[in-house]
Amino acid sequence: MKTEQIRHHFQVQVPNYSGLMQRLIPFYDTQRDVMLGLMPLDRDAPLRVLDLGVWARSIAARVLAEFARAELTLIDLTPEMIDESRSRLSAFDRVDYRVADFRRHPVPVRHPGKRVLRWRPA
Repeated sequence: MKTEQIRHHFQVQVPNYSGLMQRLIPFYDTQRDVMLGLMPLDRDAPLRVLDLGVWARSIAARVLAEFARAELTLIDLTPEMIDESRSRLSAFDRVDYRVADFRRHPVPVRHPGKRVLRWRPA
């Protein structure tokens, strides 16, 4: 599928995306809670998170709420999804929003002194 086809598909889904994801991913909220519960990190430790393909009810809001020093980079193909996320996460100033196709562009990650696993397109 071409990038423009994918972008258009998600652009028209923005108003109903939350309900759609709830229907398509069984027990989404439970899965999110389990993922956060399994994170063995100190909730006050610095944390950098990269979220590829964001949406308004994403795990990002919970990470920001539960990890006081978390910084997030949110990347999505559509400006509409980024705008929706920016609106939902407006209470947090620890988020970097980027409109990009992560399949085609390098993922911007800063982790000085840490090992970083980067996905590189073939």
